[in-house]
Amino acid sequence: MKSKNLSIIALSLLLGIVICKPAAAGETTLFGHFSLSPNTVPRIDEFSFSTSYGPLELNIGRQELVFGPGQIGNMVLGPQIGLDAIEFSLTFKWLQYRQFWALLDSATDKKLFGHRLEIYAGSVTVGLSETALMVGDIPAAFYIPLPMPYLVTQLLIYYLDGDMPNANANMVLGIDVHWQPYDGLELYGEFLVDDYPFSVPATAPMRTGGLAGLVYRDLPVGELVIEYARINRFTYCHYTSKTDYAFLGKSLGHWAGPDTDLVTVKYTWNPTEDLTLAPSLTLQRHGEGMLGDRWQKSDGPSPIFLSGEIENSVGLKMDAAYRLSDYAVLSGYLGGAVHFQVGVEEAIWRGSGTFGIELSVQF
Repeated sequence: MKSKNLSIIALSLLLGIVICKPAAAGETTLFGHFSLSPNTVPRIDEFSFSTSYGPLELNIGRQELVFGPGQIGNMVLGPQIGLDAIEFSLTFKWLQYRQFWALLDSATDKKLFGHRLEIYAGSVTVGLSETALMVGDIPAAFYIPLPMPYLVTQLLIYYLDGDMPNANANMVLGIDVHWQPYDGLELYGEFLVDDYPFSVPATAPMRTGGLAGLVYRDLPVGELVIEYARINRFTYCHYTSKTDYAFLGKSLGHWAGPDTDLVTVKYTWNPTEDLTLAPSLTLQRHGEGMLGDRWQKSDGPSPIFLSGEIENSVGLKMDAAYRLSDYAVLSGYLGGAVHFQVGVEEAIWRGSGTFGIELSVQF
């Protein structure tokens, strides 16, 4: 009970500092984001309040959360929209610390906790990310706004109290590096660990993933992004569906899900001051593994990457954004892909498409 009271006091202090003296910080914003797409149920993606005071910033409401340097996707988190959360960040000259608490499903009491540390060393940024998806009665220690690793907290509670079953908590860790050797070039990479067996021989698979990419801006017009990502089979999959690393049926980490690798080339430019266009090409390979698969001992500790029949796909997408005013941006996207399997008696071909419209407003 003492630790729970301390958590409530600490959160109240954070709220009080930034809300009672927002004028000293220089910025307080209200942000909204609504989208329409045939692939998702219409809902408000973002509606949040943000305010800051000195190095401290606080965001409350439904918002987009992202951990990592990726431009097309990220391994540990997002970009993920529609999360009802409280997030704070502390930013200093050489580091930034962020932490959030998000509610995923009130019916099952499923929550997502996350924190990230970024260290700035000249042109190099090193990031450490950790998230914890938990269900049921969550110990108050996870609510404390301090950079205490969730995995360490879980182990301490388990050995001291014995009331922290591993089946009710899914921990995801990540490390990333971002390097900008000069203004026109950025290089970055990220490595994800969902589960890594240390036993010899291994008794479970390596649920890992990684990405690498670059941003090149020394072009006559616009910028070029090239990014490669690979996610091993069973990554983001836990013991049961209630603790799979997912939200609304989609991965909370990289959008491509497990048992896949892909490379994306994206070019962005501004034909006019208010209009941004960004065509992209994606080449992807996907095995039969998917989000929600359960590892069995018969699968072995080293499941084959790109399992079963491999599906290849080529996708094209056009993103566009138009600034309506200083406060509003209207954006949309249109994409299509051709999927084909050639490792079967007769090649199988199919097509898919997607489109969406989004409106973002900020005051």
